[in-house]
Amino acid sequence: MAEKPIETLKKMYLATDLGEGAEIVAPADTVWQPMAQRLQEMIRAHSGESLPVVSGEDTSVASLNERHWVVLGNAMNNPGLMALYRRKYAFVDDYYPGGDGYVIRTVHNPESRGHNVLLVGASTPEGGKAALDRLEGVLQDNGKQLGYTNVA
Repeated sequence: MAEKPIETLKKMYLATDLGEGAEIVAPADTVWQPMAQRLQEMIRAHSGESLPVVSGEDTSVASLNERHWVVLGNAMNNPGLMALYRRKYAFVDDYYPGGDGYVIRTVHNPESRGHNVLLVGASTPEGGKAALDRLEGVLQDNGKQLGYTNVA
């Protein structure tokens, strides 16, 4: 198989403006639902935007054609995040970050449609709570427009 050189790079969308349209993609598990609600309230408090919360079971990566995602949980409990995991965009599962660890990271234009992902990832509910505690400061500093973000 002959290698084909990359002639044009995809456009990067380094700013994730939650005011442009976004949805929170959360695990369906009842343990994570209060965290999804807290995330929704935090974003509303710091950006003025009220984002809908949808289950990872009820959405697909195709919705990135229309809006940004704020993804909560990990690939094992959130099918929306599993779709990103399989495409090698977001590696958060039962093993990483592990324990009460977390990852807050922006994924820029993963499907080349002009929309980004704010990953609020954790292996456990304890890690999810810690991630939300840390995200509070990120939102306080940035409001609804996030630049490149990578916090662990």
